Amino acid sequence: MLKNTGINFETDNLTGFPKLDDSANETYGGALGIQYLFSLNQQIVVEVATVQAMGGTNLPGRIARGDQYALGARYQLPITNAWIFRADVVCIP
Repeated sequence: MLKNTGINFETDNLTGFPKLDDSANETYGGALGIQYLFSLNQQIVVEVATVQAMGGTNLPGRIARGDQYALGARYQLPITNAWIFRADVVCIP
């Protein structure tokens, strides 16, 4: 699974926010990003990621119909010890 690879492979599990195929079913992929911490309590992450399909564009059981690319950004700010504010932006052409 590619779920822990980067922010472009995650979903919020609430709204169905778009993400790259993380199943690794006849695919391979990766992510490259940079993060910046403000005062060690605010975080900004910018990332590019890709999933590359192997063996044709429409194999049965594979979610990705072809190659996928994404550019994503995340901002996080802790509100309390139990709550954080998080905003994600993803562009998947």
